Amino acid sequence: MKKTSFIEPQTKGTTIQKKPSSALGGGKAMSYLPDYITWRGDLPFAADPANDLDTLVMAALSYIDLPAETQVFAQCAKSVPPDDPDDHFRGECRRLLQQIAKSSRFGALTVRDAVSVLNDEIQFAAMTVDLPDGTHIIAFRGTDGSLTGWREDFAMSFESPVPAQAAAQKYLEHHLTQDAGDVIVTGHSKGGNLAVYAAAHTKADLQGRIRRVVSFDGPGVDDETAASDGYAAVASRIIAYVPQFAVVGLLMAAHPVHRVVMSDNNGIMQHDPFSWEVRGKDFCYAEDLDKGSVLVNQTVHQWLAQCTREQRRKFVDAIFDLLASTQRINWKEMRKDVHAGVTAIRGVREQIDIETARMIANLLGRLAVIGAGNALEMLRQKTPFQQESAQKEQGGLEHV
Repeated sequence: MKKTSFIEPQTKGTTIQKKPSSALGGGKAMSYLPDYITWRGDLPFAADPANDLDTLVMAALSYIDLPAETQVFAQCAKSVPPDDPDDHFRGECRRLLQQIAKSSRFGALTVRDAVSVLNDEIQFAAMTVDLPDGTHIIAFRGTDGSLTGWREDFAMSFESPVPAQAAAQKYLEHHLTQDAGDVIVTGHSKGGNLAVYAAAHTKADLQGRIRRVVSFDGPGVDDETAASDGYAAVASRIIAYVPQFAVVGLLMAAHPVHRVVMSDNNGIMQHDPFSWEVRGKDFCYAEDLDKGSVLVNQTVHQWLAQCTREQRRKFVDAIFDLLASTQRINWKEMRKDVHAGVTAIRGVREQIDIETARMIANLLGRLAVIGAGNALEMLRQKTPFQQESAQKEQGGLEHV
C-alpha cells in the first residue's frame, strides 16, 4: 500500500507473536506498556529522561479519579481501588497505578491539581505531574462512558470550542502562568484533542514553554484552529500516535505527523493503548494504516464535508436526545437494561418532527452511499502484488 502523506516514515515494525509478553530487550513475543514499567521501573528519570511511553503512562492515569491534594503516586495508590470489575479499561489504568507506585521511576513523582468535572454540559478531567528536572506533564482525560462525554466528542464536528476544550485551555494557561519550567501536554482519545487544542489556543507568550504535545489516538482539531497562528506556532512540537486501524485519531483535521503503532487488537478495539506493542523505550511501528481504517476515514471525512454545521448539530442533538430519554447517564447503565432503553427511545422518536426525521434518514443514507462507493473503489484498485505481477507481464510482452 502506498504510504499516506501525513504519516512519518518509520522503521518497519517487527512481526511478532501474540501473548504472552516477554522482556523488552529481545525475543519476538509482544510487550506492552506494563512490560515497559517492569523493565524500566527501577531507573529514575535522572538516569533516563522521559520518553513518550512515560507520557502514555500519564495519559492513562488521567482516567483515574485521583485525590485533589498534592501527593506522590505511591500515596495515591493507597486510596484508589486496585481494579474496576465494571470497566475493563479503567481496571487496566488502576492496575497500572498500582504497578508504577512500587517503582523507583514513578512512585515518588508528585501528582497535583487533579480535577474532574461531569455534568450535563461538560466531561473534563486533568492532572499535573512534576518531573525531577522541573518539567511538568499535564495530562487530559479522554472520553469516559458518560453520554455527556460522547456528545462533546460529536459536537466537535460543528462547535468550537466545546466546554472541555475551553476548560483545557484555561487549565494549561493557569499552570504555565503559575509554574516555572517547561510543559509536556498529553492525552489519549479526546484527551489528545484537548492537549492539541489547549496548546494551540494558549497565549502566545506562554507557548514557548510547551516542549511537546503528544496525542495518543486523539481526534484532530477543527479547521479554524488548524489554520490559526497559534496552531502554527506549536505544530512542529505536536506528535500523534495512532494504531493501524485508526478511526478516532484521524477524525477532524489531520495532525502534522502521525506515527502508526502496532496493536494486537482488531478494528476499533485498537483504540485501547494497552494493546499497543512496545519494544525498549519506544513503540513497535507499522508501515501504514490498515485498509479498513483508510476506508472508514475517507467515508467519514467525505460525509462530514457534505453536511453543513447546522445539519451536524441537528443530527447530534437528535441522536443524543434520544439516548438521554432513557434516563441513563452512561453506556454501562444503558447495557444493564437494553429493553427499557429501547422502549424509551421509541417513545421520544415518535415526537421528533418530520423534517428532523427526514434529515437524519437522508444523512444516514448519504453515509451509506459514500461508504459503498469507497469500498467499491478500493476493490477496484490493484494490490501492490497485483501491480507488480501486471508490470512483469507487460514487460514480458514488450520483449516478445
